[in-house]
Amino acid sequence: AAAAMLEPSLKGMELPIRGAFKVSSLMKVDGPTKISLGDLDVSVGPLALKGRVAVDLGGARPALDVALKTDTLNLDELLPKTNTPAAPAKTDTGRVFPTDPLPLDGLKAVDAKVAFAAARIIAQGMDITDVSVSLSLKNGRLNVDPLAAVFAGGKINANVMLDSSKASAALQAKVDAQQIDYGQLLTQQGLTDIATGKIDLNVDVTGSGSSVAQLMAGLDGKTRVQVRDGKLESGALNIISTDMLNVFDSQDDKKIRCAVVQFNITQGLANTHAIVFETGGFSVLGSGSANLADETLKLRVDPRSKKANLATVAMVPVNITGTFAKPDWQIDMTGAAGNVVAGAARTAGAIASLGLSLLVEKVAKEAVGQFDKTDYCTPALAGKQVIPGEMKSAAAPKQSGNAPPPAKTESANPLKSIGKSLGGLFGN
Repeated sequence: AAAAMLEPSLKGMELPIRGAFKVSSLMKVDGPTKISLGDLDVSVGPLALKGRVAVDLGGARPALDVALKTDTLNLDELLPKTNTPAAPAKTDTGRVFPTDPLPLDGLKAVDAKVAFAAARIIAQGMDITDVSVSLSLKNGRLNVDPLAAVFAGGKINANVMLDSSKASAALQAKVDAQQIDYGQLLTQQGLTDIATGKIDLNVDVTGSGSSVAQLMAGLDGKTRVQVRDGKLESGALNIISTDMLNVFDSQDDKKIRCAVVQFNITQGLANTHAIVFETGGFSVLGSGSANLADETLKLRVDPRSKKANLATVAMVPVNITGTFAKPDWQIDMTGAAGNVVAGAARTAGAIASLGLSLLVEKVAKEAVGQFDKTDYCTPALAGKQVIPGEMKSAAAPKQSGNAPPPAKTESANPLKSIGKSLGGLFGN
């Protein structure tokens, strides 16, 4: 009777894998509504699973109790890439966060307890080991606690709660990743000779809403990414400018003393608590905000030279506005004037990535700009707020910590011609 009740929900189901399969188990039927498969041993194509599955159809909704484990789960084999292009979106809203209602009804259709363990998971050529997931779903309330894994030499721990029992779903999510080797990840993706080091990640957020856009618009919490004692390799310097290789004349210049990006989020407004990237030769500071509700940006990125030899490279502040989907990058001519010398010869190159931008111009004469030897890493790594222009500095006059609007001055600025050239790189 239990099998007969379960059969309609299985009708028409197709597994996403092909190939020979083998199933062995001890089936037990307990009354008219309960069925269980113990000592389950399943091999389907490249997938092999062991464990147990139990179903109880006697309650208000079906109840599942599942415990499975596998030695290796190769997602690259199970879900091969397809050449079929993705279907175009029905409407182009110009937004990154979808406004479509979340499929929350599925969470109310069944109760479940699921435990899954994998010694190794392969996804996009990368190995994830010691994976452990515990999931519970009851009355529309989903809890994933814990989700643990080892990835790129570091440990990941997370827990997520999504409560769909009310009209507006409530979300709580925490993710803690420690000592992830980003040099290893870059190498696995074919990006060698870029950077080496380890990264820590912490996310702690709450929100509510019936769509991703609504969840983000009311989000509270913080996100923090931290790197210390890494190293820039020659490939990264070539991306910025070939001239950078000439002025980074010591290993200390290339040492990443720290990189800290922390946003504190209140009701969908993500304000910079600290954006710091510092090597032995230069610092990059960031300030401003990102509005998760209307998806607009108001950020400022301010590179600063720390050493005399690097003063021959103009560190040009950049204002980042626009939207998440279409960010707009503009040079702050007024802010750059103190860091460069008149008679700049030519534009060497530019980089604008992940909100940490360096626009580089090799000048023909000895620089007369000021240096900023402030230690921004110590307060940033300690979790303190870092506000450009409001911290003790060896140079640099005070300036607002908020991202100013892009400068539109027509004064005789030595970077005017450079700005016109660089503007084309950002479509301005």
